[in-house]
Amino acid sequence: MEEEILKKLWSDQAGNIQIDINSKKLIESMNQKMNNFEKQIRRRDFLEIGVALLMVPLFSYYFYRDSNPMVKLGAAIIIATNFVVVYKLLEAKRAKHVVDPGSPVAGQLSISLLRVERQIRLLKSVLWWYLLPFFVGVVFLLLGSVGILWIRILFILLIAVLYGYIYYLNMKALREKLVPFEKSIRRTLDQINANPVQVTTVI
Repeated sequence: MEEEILKKLWSDQAGNIQIDINSKKLIESMNQKMNNFEKQIRRRDFLEIGVALLMVPLFSYYFYRDSNPMVKLGAAIIIATNFVVVYKLLEAKRAKHVVDPGSPVAGQLSISLLRVERQIRLLKSVLWWYLLPFFVGVVFLLLGSVGILWIRILFILLIAVLYGYIYYLNMKALREKLVPFEKSIRRTLDQINANPVQVTTVI
């Protein structure tokens, strides 16, 4: 009888240890992936915000120096778009979420999921808040500038191709990296919610 009780106790403890180890591995793996993701986002934001801070004074100079209304309009659009870009990038990094103290693992994953979802929404709409406004601003600038018309049109076409390629790269990153990462977090979160014991045994 005592032998059976000891076996049962050992079995229960071994099960809890296994759950604890699996949960810790899960947290470590997701934290590592999320840290790599956050590093990429920080690098991108640092570059984009840095470029925006340089472009605002540059195109402010064009706005005040040139008397052509089309150049002024183009410069104003580019300046305003830079402020929008900075706002959108900073706003996307904010993840307002209350972590449930009873399930810290699920809470962490929920915050990670929210951050990834915001980046996905950001990329999905990149054409409207980033590429298209900049392109329109550049078009006005070039059409209002002094120079041979066909050369200016050629520049516009080249910029359109460049922006099209940038859009393609963003959609590719969305398809191949962000969406699969989001699905991975969702699957992990579903597994934890389906097995609440895993959450309570790991702190």
